Amino acid sequence: TLEATLALDGEHDASVDVLDVHGRRVAQMFRGLASGAHTLRLDTRAQGMEAGVYFIVARSGGEQVTRRVVVLD
Repeated sequence: TLEATLALDGEHDASVDVLDVHGRRVAQMFRGLASGAHTLRLDTRAQGMEAGVYFIVARSGGEQVTRRVVVLD
């Protein structure tokens, strides 16, 4: 299971995607209007994600944050 926390000041359109090392979106953890703090969880096995390196990309209010994660078997 992959877990990420999204914390927003005020209400904003936001998205949180998981990309593979080639930049392809392999999962969408969140997309919509949000405010405050949210814990997002993704079942990597149910998404068919193999062990490897991925990137969580969060976008909101014209800003983007990217974090590298490693999925273990």
